[in-house]
Amino acid sequence: MERKEILATSNLRIPR
Repeated sequence: MERKEILATSNLRIPR
């Protein structure tokens, strides 16, 4: 996985 994908999933899983 690329860093962009990890950041995107992080935002979906942990919305601020």
